[in-house]
Amino acid sequence: MSIYFGGFFMNSDKREDYYVGLDMGTGSLGGAVTDTQYHLLKVKGKDFWFVREYETAKSQLDRRTHRIAKRRLQRHKARIGLIRSYFAEDILKHDPLFYIRQDNSKYYQEDKDARLTTKDSLFADPGYGDKEYHDVKEYPTIFHLRQALLRDQIKDEERYSRFLYLAIINMFEHRGHFLLNTESSDLNAYMIKDVGELVMNAICGVSEYGSVTYKEIIEILEDKNISRTAKKDQIASKIDIKKSEKAQMERIKCLCGMEADARVMFEIEADEKIKIAFQQAAFEDEKEEIEAAIGEERYLIIENMKQLYDYSQLQSVLNGFDYLSDARVQMYEKHKEDLHLLKKVYRKNLDREMYNRMFRSGEEGSYCAYSNSTNSVDSLAEAKKYRRNMKKRSQKDLYDRIKKDLKEVHDADVDAIRKEMELERFLPKQITGANGIIPNQVHRKELKKILENAEHHLDFLKEKDESGYTVSERILMLFSSNIPYYVGPVGSGSKTGWAKIKESGQVLPWNMEQKIDIEQTSERFITNLIRECTYLSGEKVLPKQSLLYESYCVLNEINNLRIHGKRIVPELKQDIYKEVFQGSRLGKKVTKKNICTYLINRGLITEESEVSGIDKEINAYLPSYGKMYSVFGERLRKEAVQEIAEKIIYYGTIYGDAKSMFRKKLNQYVSDGWMTEYQVKRISGYKFKDWARLSRSMLCLSGCDKSTGEKISLIRAMWEYNLNFMELIYSEDFTFQKELEERRKALGKTLQEFQFEDLDEYYYSAPVKRMIWQAVQALKEITQIMGHNPKRIFIEMTRTEEEKGEQGRKNSREKRLLKLYESIRDERNWAAEIKNANASGKLNSKKLYLYYLQMGRDVYTGEPIDIEDLFDDSRYDIDHIYPRSLTNDNNIENNLVLVSKTINQNEKKNDYPVPEKVRTNKKIRDLWHTLHKMGFMNDEKYNRLTSTERLSEEQLAGFIARQLVETAQGAKGIAELMKAMLPGTDIVYAKARNVSDFRKEYKMLKSRLVNDYHHAQDAYLNIVVGNVYFTKFTRNPMNFIKKEARRDGRNYDYNLYKMYSKDIIRNGEKAWIATSEQGPGTIRLVKETMGKNTPIITRQTFEQRGELFNLQPVGKYSAKKDNYVPLKINDEKMQDVSKYGGYTSLNPSYFIFIEHGLEKKRKKCFEVIHSYYAAQIKTEKDLIDFLLQKGYKNPRVINARIKKNALIKYNGYFLYIIGMDARKNIEFSNATAMCLKNKYIQYVCKLEKMNKAILLSEKQKTNLHWDEKITCKSNLELYRELTEKHLHSIYQRHPRSIGKCLADGEEAFKLLDIEEQVKIICDIVQYTSFQRGVFSLKVLGGPKEVGRIRISGNMTEAKECKLVNYSITGMYKTEMDLLKK
Repeated sequence: MSIYFGGFFMNSDKREDYYVGLDMGTGSLGGAVTDTQYHLLKVKGKDFWFVREYETAKSQLDRRTHRIAKRRLQRHKARIGLIRSYFAEDILKHDPLFYIRQDNSKYYQEDKDARLTTKDSLFADPGYGDKEYHDVKEYPTIFHLRQALLRDQIKDEERYSRFLYLAIINMFEHRGHFLLNTESSDLNAYMIKDVGELVMNAICGVSEYGSVTYKEIIEILEDKNISRTAKKDQIASKIDIKKSEKAQMERIKCLCGMEADARVMFEIEADEKIKIAFQQAAFEDEKEEIEAAIGEERYLIIENMKQLYDYSQLQSVLNGFDYLSDARVQMYEKHKEDLHLLKKVYRKNLDREMYNRMFRSGEEGSYCAYSNSTNSVDSLAEAKKYRRNMKKRSQKDLYDRIKKDLKEVHDADVDAIRKEMELERFLPKQITGANGIIPNQVHRKELKKILENAEHHLDFLKEKDESGYTVSERILMLFSSNIPYYVGPVGSGSKTGWAKIKESGQVLPWNMEQKIDIEQTSERFITNLIRECTYLSGEKVLPKQSLLYESYCVLNEINNLRIHGKRIVPELKQDIYKEVFQGSRLGKKVTKKNICTYLINRGLITEESEVSGIDKEINAYLPSYGKMYSVFGERLRKEAVQEIAEKIIYYGTIYGDAKSMFRKKLNQYVSDGWMTEYQVKRISGYKFKDWARLSRSMLCLSGCDKSTGEKISLIRAMWEYNLNFMELIYSEDFTFQKELEERRKALGKTLQEFQFEDLDEYYYSAPVKRMIWQAVQALKEITQIMGHNPKRIFIEMTRTEEEKGEQGRKNSREKRLLKLYESIRDERNWAAEIKNANASGKLNSKKLYLYYLQMGRDVYTGEPIDIEDLFDDSRYDIDHIYPRSLTNDNNIENNLVLVSKTINQNEKKNDYPVPEKVRTNKKIRDLWHTLHKMGFMNDEKYNRLTSTERLSEEQLAGFIARQLVETAQGAKGIAELMKAMLPGTDIVYAKARNVSDFRKEYKMLKSRLVNDYHHAQDAYLNIVVGNVYFTKFTRNPMNFIKKEARRDGRNYDYNLYKMYSKDIIRNGEKAWIATSEQGPGTIRLVKETMGKNTPIITRQTFEQRGELFNLQPVGKYSAKKDNYVPLKINDEKMQDVSKYGGYTSLNPSYFIFIEHGLEKKRKKCFEVIHSYYAAQIKTEKDLIDFLLQKGYKNPRVINARIKKNALIKYNGYFLYIIGMDARKNIEFSNATAMCLKNKYIQYVCKLEKMNKAILLSEKQKTNLHWDEKITCKSNLELYRELTEKHLHSIYQRHPRSIGKCLADGEEAFKLLDIEEQVKIICDIVQYTSFQRGVFSLKVLGGPKEVGRIRISGNMTEAKECKLVNYSITGMYKTEMDLLKK
């Protein structure tokens, strides 16, 4: 019996098992479907493997940032509107056009309201206009006006309300930050006590160093009379940090606002410097990049340092004054005096040209650049080009220029200038990036005083409305109010809001509780926005700082702790937890040194090197436990009090900065007798933020210890046993995995039921959600075609740098070695050798890198290694300390050593531990000790070398498990999701490294430049390699080790390094047949399959949404009417972009195909609908009206929705449509994959690598280490192959065919040097890839620019123009002939 499935006949009586391989990335999905013998299945004559490409989704943070910015602007406008309404009656009585003048200030005079007869924007009174208002004797800056209001010096009663209004509006424009947890305007160091102690902790490991507290550090930071360098030295001296303690010294530099490197601060390896400089405005823009580079935990330290730094700078900003305006006016006067002195010095000591270049030009580092203006009437001609946005205009740029200009000048005035510059006090600005450090409380204090004074002049400020508050009180409440984040958007049209509205009307600070049900709103927030558990759908996650979650994090780390390579007993782990984390280091960061000190004091170890399994700094600790212990003391050990503490943390995380709501919750415990008012006050000062990834239900998941039959929760098992979270979940000795699967089955949906919205229940980023959804859609189609679920799915996730092993760290080798050799003093110039080796590319060699890591000595003999013979494989080997046959561990830092081949073969062999003869040799032990002590050898490698213990069965099973189990949380969550959707299907991980090793072993390298088939090929290899490991070891490696792996003396009969050298068969299932005399085995089929060029590539089509255009506005001189959007869409007067500027780079939403023109001269063409217009086109009539406005006559729409990336067959060639330019040319990208023989693909791989090396060499001006396998002869052979493809294959139909150019340019190609040949071949190959790029064929006598595919949108004369639609796997296909329809 056969059943018809949309064009495919599947036999329903014969349900053959099949496998699916998936290669999942955030921008692509590779898929393959095979039988159980690895033959690709065929559907309608096509091989069933495919590549699906899609745009990487923007993170939710990007979208949320735009929404929040828009919402803030709307709320700001609402606040200004209210202020206007309060002042309107009094202001309009004296000046009816006051508001109109301000609103029209953005227009040219001819566009302004006809009632405005002058150019003034603020004042137009007889004898008093803008010029008089801004006069140096009146109010040259807004701060002069604010100061006058503060001191009640304004006697002009007629203009008083207007002056007050302008000052208040200015203050509302710059309300300050809301980070301080206080409503008091009296700022003191106690407000940031928590932060101060955390910073002390980060620098010296304790919150107090002897008698030194964070307050004394603040005093040093506040000192205006010493430089940043002096501050750094004073702090280091005070807390006894030595220069040799580089990480701590770098943290102190950072705290002082000096430029610091996060790599040094946190002892992390990275290729590029991770710059942090609080005093630079760019820091705010770079925060997200810094956090991404160093990780969330480390960034919290930076954040705390920034808060402490900002607090100290605030005192400097106020400069001893009570009010900000007084300090700003003084700054203005100092700037004026400094400028006068600087001009005097330049006139006296330098020539006229130097003076003009400093004060009358827009040169980099000039005073004009610093002030961002060239207002002088006799400015240099070229200065007029740089009226605004000049380059190199920071304080440092100016200071550097002055120092350079006055380098040879020495007198009292110049020395005074130098001293002021050293203290960063010369030519201070009123408005700088540093203004961001000023809290709202400082501004509010000034506003309050101004309003108190104003009430004596303006009676309406004292009038109350129905709310019971005066105008002054309402202004102050507006000024300091922020809608709590748990309330969210409250506008009536909000699509994302969750607030429970009790009463309609505008929500204001004084009526919020009247308009909004705060209790229900916070409950809705909890329900809607607190994310769900990674593992258990429907369960809300814990606060990140909950006692339970912090305990889990600590246990998850210290359960890996080992002494002499063996895990410690649970009782010792528990002692460390209680006596270190809850004892001596209560609430503080814990380091490896802290734990080792504890172990040494107990006599369990003698030195730190005996301990492994943990980092230098433990990421997790118990800060919340420390806070709660300081409040509840020993009572915290009681379960009831712990529950209260958990509730407190929960509410503190929900309500964040909304202290009133938080206190309201806390007061419940006062009335119940659990807490005192003092304790509430103390707790309300603590800050709790962020949410974890796991729920309480997950951590308390009930399981069973199979050996005892005892029921135990997951978190309790982490306490009772030394197993971390992932080990327990997937351990065969416990039932947690089974319990989890049962829970998920009850909650889960089948594959066909699952919808995109269901992913909202899981904590995945937007890019990962898109990746999963593409995989789900592909699986839906596969199971629909096949008629049943697959037997196994083999998945591989995009590899991280960590999984890529050393590849991600090669570029940092030179830096690491140079740092290590800094302290080496001998006759040999190690540094020069290392630099040369890196410049030539030789340092990429593992042998040479190990040679320098071992200071040129053999680790198994202690003898010097002759560097001349280093690459003689008959003399020296790279040995795996843990045999790779058992571990497959190629980590160069942990497991690889450079040794004599003789010793390795005759003594070490394929065994562990290192032979006693080697291990006990004093000379060798001394070498190991020296290398370890000096940092050339890490703890793990040292422990592996010195250990006397054989590898345990648990360790061996663990090594195998790493080949079978994915450790990344995201990948684990995806696998769990698939298990729930596909009951009965095995979900198997195919480790990326194993697939990569397989490719290398059998010479199947992939080229990303040639085509994207490698995604489908990887999916296929995931099936092969994943099934080999799965069949060999099953899901239970321990069972395999104990029952199946046989020993022959000291050796096991399996070899992770040579997995494919033997047949792998289990219960009759043949996963691999090795090559032998009987035949080539499985590899023959695999190679045949990998040689096929049959994967179908499809690309997700979409309508562009989100940003309508490039958010960076363009000035009137650049803006063009046809392709620009007005800055203010709803403002009729600003529609002329050539006058007011506009936004460019209109984003295309979708395309249409139309027919237009007179009856006998009808034309057919593409037209683009930009996102800006797409929102306005809702009906067919709207679309026709749009086309008529565009100038089309009698338009008829043939296809009203052609999405971006749609596949178009144009005159026999396949292209993706991506855009349209102002000339109506359609922009396409290539959609026809290049197919090359394997030998050419292997050669292109070499060329790719070489081309990158050439570009790097040119950039860094270093010598190039040439790959001798790349030759002019081979280059010419490949060139001719490519020429042939472009002349006589489908590429001859390419709209911009380069075949003739390549054929005519062959002689020119031969004359190129080999480096130029490599570059041009890589460009030619990329031309037919899906990677867009522009290059030149000028060296071959061809065009200067090749790469962009632009074709006239007019398709009237085209021979063929079809819209082609493929399903996600490419197995379904439809076509629409756009010319014939």
